[in-house]
Order: sequence, then structure tokens, then C-alpha cells
Amino acid sequence: MSSSDDRRTLRARLAWSTLGLAATDPREHRATMARAAVYLYATGAAITLISLVLPGAAGRDLPGMLAVACGAVALAGFHLLLFDRLPVWAFMVSGGCSTGLVTTGVFLGGESGSAYPLFYLWVVLYAFFFYSLRGALVQFGFVCAAYGLVLAAGRAGLGLSHAIVTLGTLAMAGVVVVLLKNRLGGLVAGLSASEDRFRTLVEQLPVVTYVRSLEMPGANLYASPQVEQLLGYTTEEWETDAGLLGRIVHPDDRDRVLAEAVRLRDTGEPFRAEYRYVARDGRTVWVYDEAHVVRDGQGRPRGVQGFLFDVTERKQAEERFGAIVENVPGVIFRCVHDEHWTMEFISDAVEELSGYPASDFIGNRVRSFASIIHPADTETLDEVIAAQEPYEVEYRIVRPDGEVRWVYERGRGLCDADGWVRIDGAIFDVTERRRAENALAQSEEKFRSIVETTNEWIWAEDAQFRVTYTNPAIERILGYKPEDLLGRNINDLLHEEDRELVDQEVRKWTTEGWSGLTLRWRHRDGTFRHLESNATPIMGPDGEFAGWWGADRDVTERVELEDQLRQAQKMEAVGRLAGGIAHDFNNLLMAIQGYGDFALGKLERVHPARADVLEVKKAADRAGSLTGQLLAFSRKQVLRPQVLDLNDVVRDVEGMLRRLIGEHVDLQVALDRDLPRVRLDRGQIEQVLMNLVLNAR
Repeated sequence: MSSSDDRRTLRARLAWSTLGLAATDPREHRATMARAAVYLYATGAAITLISLVLPGAAGRDLPGMLAVACGAVALAGFHLLLFDRLPVWAFMVSGGCSTGLVTTGVFLGGESGSAYPLFYLWVVLYAFFFYSLRGALVQFGFVCAAYGLVLAAGRAGLGLSHAIVTLGTLAMAGVVVVLLKNRLGGLVAGLSASEDRFRTLVEQLPVVTYVRSLEMPGANLYASPQVEQLLGYTTEEWETDAGLLGRIVHPDDRDRVLAEAVRLRDTGEPFRAEYRYVARDGRTVWVYDEAHVVRDGQGRPRGVQGFLFDVTERKQAEERFGAIVENVPGVIFRCVHDEHWTMEFISDAVEELSGYPASDFIGNRVRSFASIIHPADTETLDEVIAAQEPYEVEYRIVRPDGEVRWVYERGRGLCDADGWVRIDGAIFDVTERRRAENALAQSEEKFRSIVETTNEWIWAEDAQFRVTYTNPAIERILGYKPEDLLGRNINDLLHEEDRELVDQEVRKWTTEGWSGLTLRWRHRDGTFRHLESNATPIMGPDGEFAGWWGADRDVTERVELEDQLRQAQKMEAVGRLAGGIAHDFNNLLMAIQGYGDFALGKLERVHPARADVLEVKKAADRAGSLTGQLLAFSRKQVLRPQVLDLNDVVRDVEGMLRRLIGEHVDLQVALDRDLPRVRLDRGQIEQVLMNLVLNAR
């Protein structure tokens, strides 16, 4: 046995229990008798030793008195060593020995020996407390005989009257002790009956009740029989094996349980914990353990009482529920709808969402859930939940770092018996969705702004060519407001020739769309505008063709400029041809004019042919003027600035201009007789006049 076990045994044997005075269990009764004998012998020895160091007491036998004290110490050790293993008759023999020691002290004490008969009172009280009445009377007889022997020897120095009073006092003390013992026995019997009823009740409960010491692990003083069904260990094993408790607590929970037990011992606060035991058959058993410190009348802690409740099924259900909860992409909760949103349950996923552990919110242990809701959203939530109907709501929470996150909550509030609304629901983080929606809204707003301010006509139509969207540019381009075209078949505005093209190509366009297609559209004023169109097909969710998105640009001016360019190119070609012809014709005219001059030089003035030659020369000169105009038209004539009358120039080119613009155009000439002369190239001014007429046509 270890020294610590020895100390525990010694403390247990010296620990006094008043209830032991009336114990019905023989072994407990003998333990109390032994404990009282140890106290009496030890106290008697101590008093004897103290009296030996006091002065006086002539005639005292010092060695003999030391022997008496040593005998008392020896008897105390004898009872402490054998304790409850001594039979009752041995205690009665011990009582006789104590009477002998007192009597010896009277004879060896000298003058102080007259005080030692008071020890007889101890012997009598002990006898009447612990012996049967017969045994007590026998012991009282021994005391009377011993006291009579002392009186007969004249050692006490007392008279007969003193002896009668002393013996009477001893007898009366015995009677009082008997009465007290009977009363105490009745009380203990009643207490025992009450304890039996309580034990019967406790042992019928579906819990294990226990009593143990303050140490953890420590001695288990009592355990109800349910412990065997719960853990497979008998009550005897539970009560006698001091190390059992420490061994069967699950290793993963042992440190936590020991820490809680130490807190119970040091602070006296109740012990409440859920942890695991390893049963005898290897099963893991979850228990709820609640224990309280038991105190005596002076408030001193004497031990621990508690109970164990099997919560294995609940824990297994919680584990299954927890597995489900952990796989839910959100926070599952139950709370009281009060000002704090007091959480009764909330899943661990709340830590990832809010930044705070779930334990903080349970019962508002550290903070309330309401404290992290954005202040601007509190009233909205109260209004939604007050209806006690299934609800869906989005609101904001604030994380420890100040970040604001959007959450979506779905749940239902129900009113319980005590009038409180309790909410069961789930919370999901929708911050990214909100951000995406905001980004999409901003993007849509940006592109809508671009689309609605662009000069191009942006449109959408379904598979039947009905307009589903058009931007405001349509009003500037074709004169229609957007609402005038929504739901209308847009092809109604196409030029008939272009509509035929659309009908021919529409099948190909449902898969490829089109690009750079120029069509003619009827303006609200009846004119046609040329629009260059680009479009791409729209596919529905099932992959089927659903319409087109497109953008059209007004290219009417460009088309007209292109027509003018083509006309100018034609005119340039005609001019080049005219220039070439005029150049060759001018060479012929020079020959005609030369030969005409030669002929005139050889003919007499009165020659009949001279007039004809002059006419030929005049015709050649007029033809030369015509070739000059053609060269001016072709811009191949050399610039020769000269002083001109613009009226003459206009008259000279009027005929050519009429032929140039055609008979369907009426050309009217208005001349100014007061127009001053100007110095310029005749061919250039004729070209200017020709360009003005052509553009005006």
C-alpha cells in the first residue's frame, strides 16, 4: 500500500461521524467504537503526561505514571490498527483495561491521585454509548468495584459521602446516556427509513446517482445500481475501485472533465458537462453529468453528489443532424424572437459567415445575433417576422473587421405556450450574388446609356420580325418613336424590292445573321433612307432560334455621295473622251483654217469662190470655238486669263448647257447689262457654269 493510501486510510479512521453512534450496521458500529476508543485513550494519555510536568503531587511514582500513559497510547494504537476488525467482546476487555489504568493511576499518582477517579466517568459513558445495556452494567460494576478498592485502600483521600455522590453521578450519567442513545436510535431509524425510501426512489430513476469525494479522480462513495446497466460496472466496483472513474472517462474528454472537477472543488460552482465513458464492453457512452458540492452545517465541503444521464441517443441524433447541417451551404438556427434574437441553436457555419463562433450566440453568451445585424435593416426584419408566416428576407450583417455582408434568410416563427415567438430557419450568404447583381445592374445601366445615346439604331426583334426593343435613335433616323414600333412587324417599313431580298435570305440569317447589308427603309415622312445593317441571331434556352439583335446606321448621305461620285466619274470619262476628240478635231480644223488662208491668199477679192472660202473659214473658226469649249470641259486647255464680259460667256455656252442637261430641264438665263468686265480664263469660267448647272439638275 502506498503512503497516499495510508494517509487516506488514517484520515478515514479518524474522521468522526455522529451518526455512527447509532449505526445499525455491526461493522460501522465497531468502527465508531474503535474511533471513540482511540480518542479517549489518546486524550487520557495526553492529560496524564501534562499532569506529570506540573509541580506538587508529593509521593507520585513518576516511572509508574509514565507507564500508565504509555499503556494508554498503546491501547489507542491497538484500536487504530485493528479498527473495525475487533469483535465487541474485545472492546469490553478494552474497557476493563481502561478501568485498570485509571485505578493504577490513582494508586501511583500520589497526592494527585484523587483526581484520577474522574476518568471513571469516561469509561462509564463509553460503555453506555456502545455496549449493550447488560454489557454497560457489567462495565459499571467493574468501575464501582475498582473505586471501592481505591476507597478501601484510602488512596483517594475522600470520604464515604464523596464516594456515594461520585458513584451516583456515574450511574446517572449512564442513565442519561441510555436515554440519549435510545432517542438517537429512534432518530437514526427514522432517517434510515427515509433513506431507504429515497434510495428506492433514486434507484428507479433512469439516471445514475452517485456520491464521491472532492478529489477527481477520487473515491466513489456510492453509485446507484443503474451504473451497471449504463457502463457494465457493478456498484461494488464503482465504490471500491478509486481509479475506475479516471480510467473509463474517454481519453479525448479526460483533461476537460478533470479541469471542470477541479473548478468544482476550488469554486464550489456546479459541475455540468457532457462527455464520454468507455463501457466495459468497449461501447462509447455519452452522459450528461451534473454535480454539486455537499457541505456540512458549518459550510465546509464534505463531498460531491450528482447524477449521470445517458444522452448517447441524443448525441448520435445530433451527430446525424450535424452531418446534415454541415452539408447545407448555409447557417441553420433556432432563436427566440426577442430584442436580442437569442439563439437556442445555431450551426458552426455562422463563424465563416459572421466571423464569430457559434458558441458566442448561444443564449447571448458573448454577444447577441441582433448586435451584428445592420441597424438600418432591424425594423424590416421585425415587420416580416411579426406575421408568423413563412418568410424570405434579405438583410445585412457586420463582421468584426467592419465588412458588410448580405444574407438571405428563410424561416418561420411560431408562438409557443409561454407567448414567445421562436423562429426556425436558415441563413445563406448572398453577398457575391448581390455584388454580381449590382455589377450587372451597373453594366446594364452603362450599356443602356451607351445604346440609348448612340447615333446608331439598336434594335431587337423576335422570330416573326416583331420589334421587342429599339433605342431612341430610331426617331432621329426614321421619325418613329420607340413605342410606335414595339410589337410591330418591322419589315412593313422596308422597300418592296428589299423585302423580297429579306424573304429570300431569311433562312440563312437565322443561323448566321448578316453584316454590312444596306436596305431602304421608309421614313415617317414617306421618303426612303438607306440603312447599313448588322445583326446576330438570338438563341433561346432550348437552343431554338428566337430572333435577332442588330444595329443599323444611316448611310443615306453616303449613298448619295457615292451616286454623285459615280456621276462625276462618268462625267470625267466623258470629259476625257471629249478632250481627246476635241484635240484631234482641233488638229483637223487647223489644217482647214490653214488651207483656207492659203486659198484666200490666192483668190482675188472679186473671185466668185472667195465668198465660199470665207464661209468655210468662218465655220472652221466656230468649230474651233466648239473644240475650245470641249477642251475646257475636259480641263485640258491651257489657262489664258483675259478681260471678258461674263454676259458674252454665258451666251456662248448656253447652247451647250441646254444640250448637256437635257430637254426635261428648263434652263433660264438672266443677264445683267451693267455687269463689269473681269479678267479670268474663259475655259475655267465656262467649267464653273457647267458644274453649277449639273449640280442644280
